[in-house]
Amino acid sequence: MGANKSLFAITTEWVDDEEVKGEEFRATMARLRIDVGSVTVTYAQEKDTNTFTDNLLLPVYPLAEWIATNWWHLGDESPHSNRTSSEFESRHNFSLAGGGYPLPNLSALPEGENVFLKYRPKENKYWPVSFLRAGEVQVSLSIFREALGDFLTSVVERLKMKGIQGTLLQIQWDDINSLTSPERDFCRFAAKLGHYPLTLDDDQQQSIVEAAALLPDPVVDEFFSGAMLEEGLVEQAMVLNRFFADAGRSTEPRDRLNGLRGKLRQCSLHGAPWNKGYQAAATVRQMWALDGKLFVNQDDIIGFFELPEDMFAVDPGETSQVIDGAYCLNKSNSLEFNMYQTSMHSKKFTFFRILHDYVFDYKSNMGLATRGYSARQKQNRAFAAEILAPAEYLKKRFKGKSVVSWGDIENITNELNISDWVVAHQLKNHNIAEVSQLGL
Repeated sequence: MGANKSLFAITTEWVDDEEVKGEEFRATMARLRIDVGSVTVTYAQEKDTNTFTDNLLLPVYPLAEWIATNWWHLGDESPHSNRTSSEFESRHNFSLAGGGYPLPNLSALPEGENVFLKYRPKENKYWPVSFLRAGEVQVSLSIFREALGDFLTSVVERLKMKGIQGTLLQIQWDDINSLTSPERDFCRFAAKLGHYPLTLDDDQQQSIVEAAALLPDPVVDEFFSGAMLEEGLVEQAMVLNRFFADAGRSTEPRDRLNGLRGKLRQCSLHGAPWNKGYQAAATVRQMWALDGKLFVNQDDIIGFFELPEDMFAVDPGETSQVIDGAYCLNKSNSLEFNMYQTSMHSKKFTFFRILHDYVFDYKSNMGLATRGYSARQKQNRAFAAEILAPAEYLKKRFKGKSVVSWGDIENITNELNISDWVVAHQLKNHNIAEVSQLGL
């Protein structure tokens, strides 16, 4: 979806109201409107009069301060399995930014170069309005940040015009705009890890700087989106540094993989990351003649892709709690990869995640499979799931069933030699059947 400035906008019409308490609140009283795509997400029903409005009358200072405080998270932090949903929401959901005033249930979910904006109805018994609209739009990160920045600048100028100086918002916005390029990168990396840059101690700051210096530029963002500050950040980066150095020197050809990759160079994918992953799997199955092919064990993979038998070996000293796998191209322009998980289920799944990135990412010659939920990781997970547990196969196996038990799923996982959650997600995501919660 092409992004333009009309896809996200925050507009204010200033209102003078001397009865509002608090000078920052009084100075920034306004009619606020937020548009996402062609939809006004501030559209709400006024409870007292049962009428409808596009604008919210409230002080916008709390919203502006929240945006400035979470500036780096809003553009760079993706969901991660080690963060609670409430923790993540506090930094990404606009409805939590009003300081008690009503704001729409709008969440900003960064996905690399884009931001996924999702809005849902919301009712709060303490609010005079109810938000009614639901939808989602993908906008470019640059457009999103520009709109946020324009809004912050307008609020800061309004405060200045009213003779107000030294607020937290003004200090934060000045600091953000005065950062050097390396400082901005540090703030982005800290946010990707789920931390506020200024709350980190000296050792934590140094570990981020050292880890970034160890990694090639194409994988830095994915590393920090998937890593955890508490899990030996520098040590994890050193594991990857060794792999990229060694693999890059290899001259081993992978003619079979190179040929398969070449067939897909003109393939274009559309939609949300998980949809792109499913499209990629369908395309691969067709172009590689995989119809009916199941990869039950590693020998199936090694045989089909003509890989050395030791390619699935894992060095016990090179395992990771945050990185599942890595790949790069060697001197023969062929795929080299390493996996940091020991179970067969995990290694198979990680291989196909790596294969997805190798085949469909022509801009980079290296990449990571991580525990994070960036757009890339969502897409390669969906691809791997569809290759290892094809939806059409599951539809045939569960034909006529609207609800399946975990025992049914276990039978499939034993047949396919994959984890039960892969099958459960496929059943849910392709609307094949519901999974019974009985027995859990």
